Amino acid sequence: MHQTARSGKAAGEPLAAAARRWPGAARRPATAISFTSGKGGVGKSNIAAAMAVLLAQCGKRVLLVDGDLALANIDVLFGLRPRLTLQHVVRDGRRIEDALLEGPAGLSILPAGSGLQELTHLAASQLDKLLSGLRALYARMDYVLFDTPAGISLTVTALLEPSDRVVLVTVPEPTALTDAYALVKVLARRGRRNGIGVLVNQSDEREARSMFRGLSWVAEQFLDLQLEFLGHVPRDPLVADAVRRQTPIAIAHPASPLVSALRPIALKWVNNEGTAASGGIETFARDALAIISSDGDSS
Repeated sequence: MHQTARSGKAAGEPLAAAARRWPGAARRPATAISFTSGKGGVGKSNIAAAMAVLLAQCGKRVLLVDGDLALANIDVLFGLRPRLTLQHVVRDGRRIEDALLEGPAGLSILPAGSGLQELTHLAASQLDKLLSGLRALYARMDYVLFDTPAGISLTVTALLEPSDRVVLVTVPEPTALTDAYALVKVLARRGRRNGIGVLVNQSDEREARSMFRGLSWVAEQFLDLQLEFLGHVPRDPLVADAVRRQTPIAIAHPASPLVSALRPIALKWVNNEGTAASGGIETFARDALAIISSDGDSS
């Protein structure tokens, strides 16, 4: 039985009504969206959690995966205390379905636990079991969202490269800009040329667009890569309150500046603009395994 987070049904009703006005789409493979950042402390996990709730409130079947195998925190943001996590799936052979938690608006959450070793150190049998479990979950979802660790480790690369969309969360600071470019550079060297959106957190529109122009220009000139400006998220003191309450901000403060900034992006994704699924979990699993195997062979 899934553990249940605080319900967000009432808060989701207006958003679901808006989503129903968009043209319908035929059943397709789940869209994989990875949230990442070049450095920690930019608000990536809060944004991933809020976006997962917003998509679920649109009536979509959403799975939020905590991809940080060493320092997991998604379960904390939702006020959940999981009995089983990805640690138990990988280490003890438990079924991945048994580790699922139920969140607001029917959202499914897969917690990572803490202290789990990097993907590159897992045995082939452990990787196969993990990806086989994800394959079964993909078939039941519309969206699978990954909250990746910060930085450019192998775990991050294995999640980002096969994703249909990458959301690069950053803040208007020189160090964040440098680290964001380093991450984009790694993806470009691996052949990624599209599907990377930049979301500038804790900023106003002017400074967000200024930062994006600089990052986008460098990416075009030196990496031959087009970035997409997703928007900006204002500084929001209600985020800290939601974290203290261990309730996702989309539930605790549905009219907050952060949620108000993210809601149009969620509706755009529901409308399927610029988020075309590639090959579903089969492609994702194959590509992720190829990345891990090639890096393991070269090390």
